[in-house]
Amino acid sequence: MGISSLAPVTVAGAFIVGLILVLLGYLRPLLLKRLQAPEVQVDWLIAALNITLIPFMLLGGLLIDRIGVRQIFLLGSFLMAAGIFVLASSKNPRQFLIAILVTGAGGACLSNSTSVLMLSAFFPDYPAASQNLGNVFFALGALSAPALASQLTIGLDYRRTLSVTAIICLLPALLAVFTQPGAFPPQDGQAQPRIVLDEPILWLCALVFIIYGPLEDSVSIWAPRYLEDIGFRQWRATGLLACFWLSFLAGRLMTALLFGHVLTDYLAVWYIVLLGVIAGVVMGNLVGARNKVSAGIGIAIAGLAFGPIFPTLAGVLFANFRAQPGTAFGAMFAAGALGKLVLPPLIASYSRQRTVRQTMHVPVVMALAMALAGIVLALYPHLR
Repeated sequence: MGISSLAPVTVAGAFIVGLILVLLGYLRPLLLKRLQAPEVQVDWLIAALNITLIPFMLLGGLLIDRIGVRQIFLLGSFLMAAGIFVLASSKNPRQFLIAILVTGAGGACLSNSTSVLMLSAFFPDYPAASQNLGNVFFALGALSAPALASQLTIGLDYRRTLSVTAIICLLPALLAVFTQPGAFPPQDGQAQPRIVLDEPILWLCALVFIIYGPLEDSVSIWAPRYLEDIGFRQWRATGLLACFWLSFLAGRLMTALLFGHVLTDYLAVWYIVLLGVIAGVVMGNLVGARNKVSAGIGIAIAGLAFGPIFPTLAGVLFANFRAQPGTAFGAMFAAGALGKLVLPPLIASYSRQRTVRQTMHVPVVMALAMALAGIVLALYPHLR
């Protein structure tokens, strides 16, 4: 138990993936201006990023188990850098689509390999702890994206700034090159993906993630409207949303310590169930909240509950697929990415026709549905 020499490489990979994949979504206003394209076309171009993740998360996972995590980590870093360089010089939708596809492929490879590296970098032999600590850096990268996007949209040179961003994407590869190859977990080259894909545990984990992904995304839909509805001024609402994300990170850190020192990984699935129930109950209470104090406390508690769900789920998955972690994680994430393509537009459409408190019944139901799926996973007889 502890932290290995792979920690700097893993931290860099997680932070860069979180930053770049979220950054592209925040560049929508700038792209509308630069590409001179209809809004619908730009939205579809940005959506292409999530579409790209679906096949390349699975392909990247297969390659990790076949040729090694270090090689795919390097490939992902180089592809992301190349994609951002193409994006920097893109002047029409076709060039931007190419940039998105390359960046998405690189992001998928880097994300998958980074998650696998976490198993060795942090708390070896404690998958739930390693994933919770490692995913803190994914979240930190994602939370840094708005600041970088604002710099790109207030007048700084677009091409120069993105070129610098592309160079930053090479940092994980640079650190990997200067890390001893023997520090990376070995692969035997005898991966059999069919064995992984035939396992019911994989698809039960995927079911939990399919529900959780849109549930987390829905925060950006209901939380700002809810805080405005209950009477918070914009600057205080922004502060409370920041509190949500700080609690989100704190929840992951606390869970890493719990599973690294106190709890056993056997309890990880039931921990997910507990978090799902807490999230559902808290959001249900927010629907009926009538004062600002209870609303603020509820938002903070919701962050604590939301944060550890995905990394703990990844820990459960890795605990059951130690021989072929890349394939298992890639398949689960690809299924979740498909869910995030289908469900959020439906939630957004539903919310436009109803009040914010009516809208919040959707994430309440989703949280409880996720807890129910977690119970099914926990009761599966061959869960290790």
